[in-house]
Amino acid sequence: MSSSATVTTWVAPRYTTPPASDGWTTRGGDVLAWCEGQLMVLKGPLAGQRYRPFAWQRFIAERLYELTPEGGHRHRTGLVGVGRQNGKSLPAAGLGLEALFRGPYGAEVYSAAGDRQQARIVFNEAKKLVEANPVLDRLANVYRDAIEVPSRGSVYRVLSADAKLKQGLSPYFVVFDEVHVQPDDQLWEAMRYGMAARPDAIILGLTTAGEHEDTLCGQLYQHGIDVAEGALVDDSFFFAWWEPAMRKHPKTGQPVPCDIDDEEAWLEANPSLVDGVLTYDELRSTLLSSRAASWRRFRLNQWWAHGGTRWMDMEAWDACVLAPKLPKGKLPVVLTFDGSVDQDSTALTVTRLDLEKPVEVTTWLWERQPEDPEDWKVDRDAVRLAVTECYARYNVKRFMADPAYWQSEIAQWQDEHGGPKKVLEWPVTNARMGPACTEAYKRIKEGEYGHSGDPLVRAHMRNAVTKPVAAGHVTIRKQRPTSEWKIDAAVTVVMGIDGWTRYASKRSTMGSF
Repeated sequence: MSSSATVTTWVAPRYTTPPASDGWTTRGGDVLAWCEGQLMVLKGPLAGQRYRPFAWQRFIAERLYELTPEGGHRHRTGLVGVGRQNGKSLPAAGLGLEALFRGPYGAEVYSAAGDRQQARIVFNEAKKLVEANPVLDRLANVYRDAIEVPSRGSVYRVLSADAKLKQGLSPYFVVFDEVHVQPDDQLWEAMRYGMAARPDAIILGLTTAGEHEDTLCGQLYQHGIDVAEGALVDDSFFFAWWEPAMRKHPKTGQPVPCDIDDEEAWLEANPSLVDGVLTYDELRSTLLSSRAASWRRFRLNQWWAHGGTRWMDMEAWDACVLAPKLPKGKLPVVLTFDGSVDQDSTALTVTRLDLEKPVEVTTWLWERQPEDPEDWKVDRDAVRLAVTECYARYNVKRFMADPAYWQSEIAQWQDEHGGPKKVLEWPVTNARMGPACTEAYKRIKEGEYGHSGDPLVRAHMRNAVTKPVAAGHVTIRKQRPTSEWKIDAAVTVVMGIDGWTRYASKRSTMGSF
């Protein structure tokens, strides 16, 4: 356990989207000035004092309200993730009230969440803030489910996913609490599409991590990381996420999650530890009675699906894009194959063996698309044709295939292409994949790998989460068995690197490979 001396420095999020330029401007300071002048802290150790935003809350407001050169809001959507009990409700309610009292005439403000009880948390905070301020209380009519400001024609309502959606909503500002519990994207999309007629409207999601990333919150989280890391350009999306960085295993160098009692990691996910609203003593006390998986999600803000976090450093992956010229003649390659029948993807990867590092040439993928029928199955004839094409185009030194579901085809390929020593059954087991994933991650992280930049392969790499196995290794797997987020191309990439490594160790006796 690391020490926890008093912390006085500002804790930046692990991921955040960049401002538009060095000279960016914002109305966040003006919004916060109104909040500071009108709002009172109602509970906790600072109860009774004027609201003073913490550094991380100020960061969010200043960045969320960044302006375009024309003076409008740059961002239309925001997602902010921090551990629980960091004080999200008060600033969220304050931003909603600022929009209610100072937004355009007829502004519609909503507190939204997966159920009405959750949606009321921020809304009830807003009601109490209004009732505690005589000036605001005179201007507003406060009801059970609404706050109205008649002089401005504006209204603040509570709305939840378990209520019947109403048509005709035109939100100006939406506070969407605990996005990770949303059962689907219907309410989020209803708010987003309803904002279309308001050029400066904003929907702000506040949340802790969920259990699976193949959800609305997980998709927004992945989108935010892609924008933050430069893989996508989306000026309308603001993202700030506090979570601990991955640690290195001391022996293998593999990325591994922090220990749950790592107090430095606590700070990385809980910026309010700086301000004393959340204390180390409180966290130590709750750790003793907490399940590890729950602690990781709610206190460390980690996506923790049955014990795993995202495997690949996508910045490192993106830096490995390489398209060297193909020489004349047949390239020496290794083929790697991970097959399925209907629920999963089938992947076939070609990896070059003639360079000083493994380079993926191309990857075939067969996977069900949204428009495909429910009884869709992998086109086995197309897979067999792709394998035949590879043997015609390349000098295939070895074909490594996971035998599951494809034993008859593998037997045929063995008969046609040199027997079981040339067409090798390579079951995707922990014993094989653990060391192979360690080698693959190390090479990608150090830039000792190249790939074609295929966006589908990138998606599979991003989808893979870790599973600890023996000797400090981790293997990769899907978020959950039924997940639509596939990883089969990530598996064949790992297999391809393993094949290259074995080939490189036997270069002096190439024929024995």
